[in-house]
Amino acid sequence: MKVAVDVGHGYTKGLSESGKRVLFPSLICPATSDLDLGPLASSHSTTVQWASQAPRVYWVGENARLQATSLFGSEKASDPLTRDLTVIAASRLIHATDALPHSATLAVGVPLTWYGRERQALQHALLGTVSIDGQSFDIADVQVFPQGVAAILSALPRNTSPGLYGLVDIGYRTTDYLVVQVNESGLPTLVPGLAGSWEQGIHNALLTVAAHIEQQWRVVYAPHELAKATTIMVRGHEIMVSAEIRQASAQLGASLTAKLQTVWAPILPRLKTLYLVGGGVEAMSQHVGGMPIQIVPDCQWANVKGYLAAMGPSVP
Repeated sequence: MKVAVDVGHGYTKGLSESGKRVLFPSLICPATSDLDLGPLASSHSTTVQWASQAPRVYWVGENARLQATSLFGSEKASDPLTRDLTVIAASRLIHATDALPHSATLAVGVPLTWYGRERQALQHALLGTVSIDGQSFDIADVQVFPQGVAAILSALPRNTSPGLYGLVDIGYRTTDYLVVQVNESGLPTLVPGLAGSWEQGIHNALLTVAAHIEQQWRVVYAPHELAKATTIMVRGHEIMVSAEIRQASAQLGASLTAKLQTVWAPILPRLKTLYLVGGGVEAMSQHVGGMPIQIVPDCQWANVKGYLAAMGPSVP
């Protein structure tokens, strides 16, 4: 079975070749032992055990929202939390079917500028047999793709006409950008010098809001707690924060737009289409340097759909 997992710094997305999807916050932390508190006990935990290793017990996703911090490490291969979050998502896809496969092919991705140093180590880290809550499966093959490049594969429609196409992927922590040249055969090629990553994303806007909340109300909220918030609770009172989040997001969008206008100055007016994907698309305005943007449908899933497509069709 082929499965693709995108462990973003905000959300983890998973997609199988059968079309099954999983989506949950990229939050994971070791689960502490609870007393027998019955209905007051902590949320359901998840146990991960790799072959020949001791089991690890976690709270994951919404169950970890109050205890966990966002995963920010750039070295995903050496981070056991990122590795285990990846296989938890893969397990939810694989075990959703009635006939469990003995092995799976897993596709994952990393930001564009991390790809060279992370690809082989990440492949090695994810290979092997793993058990999730007592259900085992073998990851026989791991394919690693650069974010953004994968997204453009899912963004470009069939029979795309030749020309230059740009893509911006605004994530929780990073923003990837690239330009491809589509040839007469409809095949895209990355244009050197016009692709890269910035360590700037929705987290920056939420960090600004969190700092303002702490300064004004003397209460601490982590940025990830504000990701979907419209209100917060302060000493028994509900406080609206949606306007502040929109303002901070707009400032982020203006900053990214200015950077794109600089790095793409010679090529921006020549683009046929500028695609926008990722969880942070709402931060951008409708134009970049006069070039209209096109938000890709299902934009939060563009990378993971690209990973799955890049693996090619299954062989019967």
